[in-house]
Amino acid sequence: MDARLQEARFARKLELGPSFGLSVPGTIQRAGQRDWFQLQAVRDANLKVCVGNIGSPLVPSVTVYDTDLKTILSAEGTLTTNAEVIIQVRA
Repeated sequence: MDARLQEARFARKLELGPSFGLSVPGTIQRAGQRDWFQLQAVRDANLKVCVGNIGSPLVPSVTVYDTDLKTILSAEGTLTTNAEVIIQVRA
């Protein structure tokens, strides 16, 4: 089984609140480690995902997949900037 598929099966499910904002702290212990999250995007809205590296020597990166694990959008930051993607969700 593809490693991404195996990891995605255990994605942490997130619920967007009434303000459509959510901050989720995470900890990466080593290079190459990934955190997986699952959410239902809101139609006719923008979904913004931002990953930082506060206090870490690792370069942040983010990839957003659809339900078939096809890449929608990805970005990589630097040691001093966040990785950020903004996706327009349409009906």
